[in-house]
Amino acid sequence: MSYAVFKVVPSILLTLALFSSPIRQSRPDVMGDFLVAGYLMGISSGLSVVGFLAATAWSASWRGLPAMRASIIAGALGLVSPVVSLFVGAASSVVLLPLLRQGHWIGMALFYGLGGVVLGGVAVIVAKRWPGDHGEARKRPAGRAGDFETRDLS
Repeated sequence: MSYAVFKVVPSILLTLALFSSPIRQSRPDVMGDFLVAGYLMGISSGLSVVGFLAATAWSASWRGLPAMRASIIAGALGLVSPVVSLFVGAASSVVLLPLLRQGHWIGMALFYGLGGVVLGGVAVIVAKRWPGDHGEARKRPAGRAGDFETRDLS
């Protein structure tokens, strides 16, 4: 969820800033432009989120992360996802261009979804490489001084 929020919110804020700026060209249909921008943002973000979920849903290490840590990782990756999606799209353009000419929906789904898959893979790598502190450091081994045990003295 945080991946989707941090991917969409900056786009919404920049779109609102663009349409509300005092120095703008007179547009015949500002609301129509805003709705088209929202539609395109929704499609691209939705497909990227599906790609991210497809990559992270299969990882036991990702599912084992505490919710706060997973939210922070996913949110940070959501912020960089527009740039990563452009780089992944540029790198895979040789394969995607024929698909965009023949199967529009398949090409578009791959164009926007591959960025989410790549970032989901990065999230899984982060979860495996730096699992964080799951509370093991705070637990003391039994039998050390200061541990209290109840014993039956009868």
